[in-house]
Amino acid sequence: MFAISAARGQNDPEIDEALRAALEVCVERRTLLGHRAGVVTCDFNADGTRVLTGSSDATAILWNAVSGVPIVYFMGHTQPLVAALLSPDGERVLTASEDGTARLWLVSDGSTAAVLEADAGPVRSAAYGADGTRVATGHRDGSVVIWNTKNGERVALLVGHTKDVLSVRFSEGAIRVVTASADGTARLWDIAAAKEISRMVGFAGPVLAAELDRAAARVLAAGSDPIARIFDAKNGHRLVELKGHEGPILAAAFSPAGDRALTASEDGTARVWDAASGLSLHTLRGHEALVCAAVFSRDGSRVATASEDGTGRVWDAATGRLLATLRGHDSWVHTIRFRGDGGALLTASDDHTARIWNPTTFGERNSLRGHGGPVLVARYSPDGTKILTASSDGTARLWRAAD
Repeated sequence: MFAISAARGQNDPEIDEALRAALEVCVERRTLLGHRAGVVTCDFNADGTRVLTGSSDATAILWNAVSGVPIVYFMGHTQPLVAALLSPDGERVLTASEDGTARLWLVSDGSTAAVLEADAGPVRSAAYGADGTRVATGHRDGSVVIWNTKNGERVALLVGHTKDVLSVRFSEGAIRVVTASADGTARLWDIAAAKEISRMVGFAGPVLAAELDRAAARVLAAGSDPIARIFDAKNGHRLVELKGHEGPILAAAFSPAGDRALTASEDGTARVWDAASGLSLHTLRGHEALVCAAVFSRDGSRVATASEDGTGRVWDAATGRLLATLRGHDSWVHTIRFRGDGGALLTASDDHTARIWNPTTFGERNSLRGHGGPVLVARYSPDGTKILTASSDGTARLWRAAD
């Protein structure tokens, strides 16, 4: 500490910042060992005390987020998992697999509460309703099934898509579900009536994702062509086309207020759009390869993007001005997140690391090293005090996040 004390006496801002970065070490708390193949999905429960991981080894594991000790193993699938989700109350787990089944499990003892078999081919997507009473599974044959989580019975079979259902999301009240499919359409469904409310068409290829705005009045959908579209949820009429990209769109989202839309594309740009008129407000240029992720901060004032070029970038959402380029990764950065309070940014990369970035100076605060393969997922706990990373090396790791 002698050197630190001496340096502090110089009162040099650059030295002070370096010292803060050195002292704000993000300490690895636990390595979660138990899977035999890559960990493809992971998340915290609502209070951050438990962690669920899902793997290509066809298993899911629930862990104590403090000790890193496994609490329950969920074994029964015969093919890799595509999803592993905790119920909102944390009492059940949903797993979905390429073996064509989904399963509901009891967290209390790890027993199988229900096997959800639809005879519809591999499960491609899955979601939990916000109230925890229903789950949805999207299948390779184009069907979507809604299930009762208490007894595992089928609530509704939604038939209309003709190819893989790549995305499924509930409305906030869990009375509707919006789906995106490789058949080139997105659809909104009434669960109680088990019928299609509206169909969104006009895409030249697969629709990768579709989301409702908070009022459930509009659907934003995007996919393998260069145009994202916003539709009237009630009738499927196209409200606006978001034209300007020159390659497939890899990510799309409404702003928190719903007045803007954000897209990221293989053309190396992201764009901010006026959601009412479809006008391109800002083209976010600077990346040297495809942009695979783009997110708004919680207050909508900033945008963060991640790219195959190995960088993340932060932008002023109101002006489109580049605020910072986050340099340090040696390979593809495929995940970028703001901490929930608008604080530090988190990135994950194929270079086997995740990194934390100062929200004010945008300097690298910490490099989370230890994984032996690409880091596929990186998440903050709900309170922002912990970080969870998951890797193709078959492990997940828990870290203490710097303040």
